[in-house]
Amino acid sequence: MRICSKCKRELPATTQFFFKDKRRKDGFANPCKECKRMYEQSEHARTLDWKRSIKYRYGLEISGYNKLFNQQNGCCAICGKHQSELCRRLDIDHNHRTKEIRGLLCNYCNKIVEQVINSGFCRNKKLINNINSYLKL
Repeated sequence: MRICSKCKRELPATTQFFFKDKRRKDGFANPCKECKRMYEQSEHARTLDWKRSIKYRYGLEISGYNKLFNQQNGCCAICGKHQSELCRRLDIDHNHRTKEIRGLLCNYCNKIVEQVINSGFCRNKKLINNINSYLKL
């Protein structure tokens, strides 16, 4: 039997109730599977994962992201849509060769920028001028 570190229930020490963890003497993680899944679905865990992700991918701390966000008034650098109008956070746009961060874009503009860089073509003529000035082409 094993006691979950979160809910304090006593459960059988099996893979039915606990995830495996080679670092532990008994080979099982501290929280039970149910508590671990609840934590991973929490807003706190998602925010923490996002912060770690931008640090690892772009070398950018949350303060750097917030600085960019405030410089752009919370809007996409190309189309000008505000964060509140979007379903998700603004993406961090960067040069894939130099790893230099260019700005924050909505997901749609971020995909179009990559399309323009890779193929030099964009169907949306209205947006192409904004993209060219954003990329300083």
